[in-house]
Amino acid sequence: MRFDGVNQYGVNAIIPIPQPATYYAVFKQITWTANRSIFDSNGGIQHYIQQNAISPNLKCYAGALSLDLNPALALNTYGIVTCVFNGANSEFRNNNNASQIGNFGNNNLIGLALANFDNAGNNGNCEWSYLIIRSAADNTSTQNLFINYLKNRFAL
Repeated sequence: MRFDGVNQYGVNAIIPIPQPATYYAVFKQITWTANRSIFDSNGGIQHYIQQNAISPNLKCYAGALSLDLNPALALNTYGIVTCVFNGANSEFRNNNNASQIGNFGNNNLIGLALANFDNAGNNGNCEWSYLIIRSAADNTSTQNLFINYLKNRFAL
C-alpha cells in the first residue's frame, strides 16, 4: 500500500493490542518530513513510529521515551523494522542490526493507523508491504527468524 503523505492513510477498527507486543514492518519511506507518521494507534497517541528530527531517522514511542532507530532506514529503500513494545525493556531494530533498547512507555495500542498520526494529519509518504503483530516480547533469536523470513520473502 502506498500513501501519498497528504490525505491517504489506512485505519482499522479500534481494537486494543496490549503490551508486550512485537511488530515486524516491511516498508519504505518515500520522502521524509519531521513528525510524519509511519504508523500510530487509531484513537489516541498511544504507540507510534514516526519520522524524527533529522532525515531519514525514525523514532518509536509508547508513552515515555522516543527512541531513534539506529542505523536509520534510508529513503526509498525497503527495510524491516522491528519494534518490541515492552515497557522498560522495549526494542527498536532495523533489519538484522543491533537493537536500540529503552523504556518506550507502557501505553497499549488502540487500533492501528498506517501513515497517519492520531487521525489528525501528519500523514507519512511511505509504502507498506507487510506487517506482523505478535502478542509477545520476542527475543533476539525469535526476531531473527521473522526478519530472515521477511528478508527472503521480499528479497531484501
